[in-house]
Amino acid sequence: MNVRGLASFVAFFGWWFTALAVHFAAEPRPCFAQLPAARLDTLWPVGASAGTEFDLVLDGGEFLDEARVLFPSHAAFAWSLQTAQPRFGRTEPEARDGHFRVQLPADFPEGMVEIRTGGRYGVSNPRRFWVSRLPTLTPVSPRSTVETAFAVSVNSIVQGRCSSEQVDHYRLALAAGQRIRLLVRALSLDSAASVMVVVRDADGKELHRGRSSKATDALTHWTAPHEGSYLIQVFDQLYRGGNDYHYQLQIDDSRRSGSPSPETSPIVAAQKPVSPEPSSTGARVGFPSETLGYLASSGLPARFDAALVAGKPVTVEVHAKNIDSDSGSSASDMQLVVERLITDPQGTRGERIAEIDDTNFFTGSLLEYRNRDPVFFFQPPVDSDYRFIVRDLQTGRISQSDPAFVLRVREAQPDFILRALVPHESLNPAQSLHHGVLLRRGQSIAIEVGIIPKEGFFEDMKGQIELVKGLVTIPYDVQWKWPVEVTVGGLPEGITALPARLDKHHRRSFIIVSAAETAPAWQGPITLTASIKTEQSQWDRAAEPLEIRRPDPQGRGELPIESTDRLFLAVTDLEAAPLKIQCNPPDNPQTITVKRAAPLKLAVSIVRSEGMQGKVTLRPAGLPADVQVPELALEGGNLQGELQMNIGANAPVGPFRFFLNGEMEGPWPRNPQALVREQSYLKDLEGMLASAAEDAKGTIEQAIQQAKERVKTLEESTKPQNTRIFVLSNTLEIHVDVP
Repeated sequence: MNVRGLASFVAFFGWWFTALAVHFAAEPRPCFAQLPAARLDTLWPVGASAGTEFDLVLDGGEFLDEARVLFPSHAAFAWSLQTAQPRFGRTEPEARDGHFRVQLPADFPEGMVEIRTGGRYGVSNPRRFWVSRLPTLTPVSPRSTVETAFAVSVNSIVQGRCSSEQVDHYRLALAAGQRIRLLVRALSLDSAASVMVVVRDADGKELHRGRSSKATDALTHWTAPHEGSYLIQVFDQLYRGGNDYHYQLQIDDSRRSGSPSPETSPIVAAQKPVSPEPSSTGARVGFPSETLGYLASSGLPARFDAALVAGKPVTVEVHAKNIDSDSGSSASDMQLVVERLITDPQGTRGERIAEIDDTNFFTGSLLEYRNRDPVFFFQPPVDSDYRFIVRDLQTGRISQSDPAFVLRVREAQPDFILRALVPHESLNPAQSLHHGVLLRRGQSIAIEVGIIPKEGFFEDMKGQIELVKGLVTIPYDVQWKWPVEVTVGGLPEGITALPARLDKHHRRSFIIVSAAETAPAWQGPITLTASIKTEQSQWDRAAEPLEIRRPDPQGRGELPIESTDRLFLAVTDLEAAPLKIQCNPPDNPQTITVKRAAPLKLAVSIVRSEGMQGKVTLRPAGLPADVQVPELALEGGNLQGELQMNIGANAPVGPFRFFLNGEMEGPWPRNPQALVREQSYLKDLEGMLASAAEDAKGTIEQAIQQAKERVKTLEESTKPQNTRIFVLSNTLEIHVDVP
């Protein structure tokens, strides 16, 4: 089935899919709230032009109570909180939670801004906002029919929201032969929409289409066959819609080509595709070099030849992600093949060394790293010419007249990346939501950290790269050259965190951040730094923070986790942790040492806050390979128990950090402070009524009635709800030794 046929199939049966989804959504299932933390679902608009002023509205339901502060990633993103008229009987203007006035200076740089908000439940998760140099329009009139199509022009942006079972229409005038680029930002703006963009002529005939993928925005190029008015349609591929199905349609007539890195040699002459014959000569490139490459729309690859020296580490990179999209999307999926050229009496042939598509680390974990642009590090075995073959696995989506990628061939430089994520409290992807990090007094959170080595951070790279289904995966048995220490900076008073140590046996770990029983309220960013000391030098690298962008779309543990600008933490002094969990050996030694193939007894005790009487299930976390601890459940009046840690014969030697993740269900009130504030206001009104003149009582009584209705609503909404609660125990450092 071709693309058009598939789209027609989806369009025809769209109503059926929707009805089926509604049916399953209506099925009864257990549902538990979780301890509240600031959650930012959407913001509107999702973009603006530099030099403009506009209203910004945030939505996150009850979790944005008292959301009166913005934390934009750019300092020039100026904002002020909007206010309403004072309530009856009050003189101060009423704050409008989640409503802001934003001013962007004319010289604001084009690009993505991350926006968080701070309120009653701490600092929220981020949402992306695109600032452009192009005019950005936000139509308010319906665009669901051809007759109501909104007029747009080349070199402009229009933003909207997909509606269920509807298509947005835009009218565009073009000259004959005029070439345009259509970029629909959705995924890059944290939208739930999977967008399709279709171009039609005045008679409604489809001329061109493009769509987003699981990892990229919709991006396509098209040339108008004749002068006239054309119709552009934008819609969700499954005809879904809602406030979180937003998008930006950008129409322009120029490419945004990636520029060379300053540390590499200048770009050589741009290379067109050469003959597809295997023995054909590739375009000659130097070492080091950076080349702007083209691909044929027929799918023929591009070839490049370089002379390399035996044993000198080389890195080959193909960059396509940012060459054609301001927001980091690409319509291509590049593959790199590396060959050694061998010349014999029969001619020149290529001996394959590697075939690389995506590059993965920590596959299957929340720290998983995938680079869709292929990168290959190797040590040439002999002095020879080597060939780099680049092809697009999404054949036909890039025009031959457009540069498709940048090829970099350079000397390898050892380096590493530190990735850090605050996972959901359950440490379970299927239960995770996007929200901020809020510490209650006496509570702890776990930050998962992992090191990704690059270009030589191994004992011996030769033979250590294995090819698995076209993906380059670094095996877990590769040895580290040097230990790594990860520290936390920027912590406020009352918050502590022990450094994490990573070595050849422990490439991932958790940092436990804890709030004291008297910790004051605080909101702000924190930093994580990885340090590696060698015989000659020291490397310090700031962490690449990760955020859960949206809930798991299919409930399969496939979370949209992406990089963010900073890691934020908030501390509240209004609530305390509902549980306290202690885990220690019976004799409580200062240092815990255990031999391989030996058990370790651990005593567990819990202290519950008032009303927390449910069963507590304790699950181990932070265990290395061949170390096992069973779950333990404590319920009723049983507040103490015992766990046995079984150290296997193949457990890695050295220290590791271990903690328990406790889960229980119990009653938890939702924002009782809002009810207290409204009750106080009602009491003030009743005091006013008692001393008011007769002719003013009617107005006051009306205000009292409204306040009573509000109190009644809050009494219901702030009642304790059955809540799934996760609390971490103290952290133990355990040293494994040989018998």
